[in-house]
Amino acid sequence: MAENKDIEELGKLLSRKEGLFTMNELLQHMMQAVIESEVTALIGAKPYERKEQRKNHRNGSRERELTTSLGNLKLKIPKLKKGSFFPSILDRYQRIDRAMIAVIKEAYINGVSTRSMKKLYKQFEINNLSKSTVSRLIQPIIKSVDKWRSRDLEEEYVYIWLDAVETKIRQDSCVQPLNILHAVGLRKDGKRESLGFYLNLRGSYYGWKSFLQSLKQRGLSYCGLWIRDQFDGLAKALGECFPGQLQQRCLVHWQRNLLDKLNKKDQARIIEVIVPMIKPKSKEGFYRGKEQLLSELEKLNKLDIVDWVEDTIVEITNFLNYPQKHWRKIKSNNMIERFNQEIRRREKNVRIFPSEKSVRILIGSILQQQTEEWITGRHYIKTELDEAVKLMKKLKNGKQNIKINKVA
Repeated sequence: MAENKDIEELGKLLSRKEGLFTMNELLQHMMQAVIESEVTALIGAKPYERKEQRKNHRNGSRERELTTSLGNLKLKIPKLKKGSFFPSILDRYQRIDRAMIAVIKEAYINGVSTRSMKKLYKQFEINNLSKSTVSRLIQPIIKSVDKWRSRDLEEEYVYIWLDAVETKIRQDSCVQPLNILHAVGLRKDGKRESLGFYLNLRGSYYGWKSFLQSLKQRGLSYCGLWIRDQFDGLAKALGECFPGQLQQRCLVHWQRNLLDKLNKKDQARIIEVIVPMIKPKSKEGFYRGKEQLLSELEKLNKLDIVDWVEDTIVEITNFLNYPQKHWRKIKSNNMIERFNQEIRRREKNVRIFPSEKSVRILIGSILQQQTEEWITGRHYIKTELDEAVKLMKKLKNGKQNIKINKVA
């Protein structure tokens, strides 16, 4: 007996070798599966299934185009020999984006609970979904995310931002902290791309090293500038996995670390002094700001902080080697921090994830969709990009006379 045709088509799509399974395709086939499930319940039989209880017969189909935020979807509406059929899901097409996003959200919140997902469909008045249909609907999401997560990367990226988001997960009958490590790369065409993520339950150094090694295994070999925060073990892991490549510590977080070492009265004084460093207009202006900062700290008799500044200054200056018009975007992790806010917004209702699979579904879906929007959207950096690429190649070949600031 033949299975649901649309589910079979979905399986073929997932198994194809070329390209990736896009969120647009995923949404289209999920909606088509819902439509087929609803008409099966109405008729009382699956396609080509012989049943005495059958109430009607299919009679071909007609196409219907649906516009969503993920693009236009081409759906097939089954015709009946007796009477007519129109899917309830299309009566509320304005809400379908929210419905499908909620489906994904419900999947990871409840550990892909088919019972809970069925309740969610009913909330949007999408009826007649069997438990087996709900199970089949969630499988493409998992397969799509896993395929996207293991895709090949480009060999070189101009800039790569690294960051982590902390959440909680229930494991071994207790709640444990979980760090979601992720990376965003700027390609040579000026478009951004999420390179992937890693779920870190172990020590920071080993987690970062495993994540960076997975990027290497997927094809990444060189980056012009790694932009990172001062996570435990990250600088060391970067130096081991990608030796000799430039690292840039987030200048904004460095500033916060500096101010945290001062009382409120001294903070106000130092904030005015470090403006030429935080918002540099030239290399010379940056280093003049540094000397002024050290001078002010000495006047305040903060000699221990003077030592800290001198020890860490090498970590925040590598962005000065690249075009000045790029400085605002590469001197800190602000770009990826804004992206983190979206992740936190989506996972804040979860509080505690029930499993690693539930985290993988949510984070993977967010990152995959965001990457598709970035690649098809505007350039993140376009001005003087060729200059940055040329500098990156010179650094890679050892032809550029730049002292690489090494981090212990």
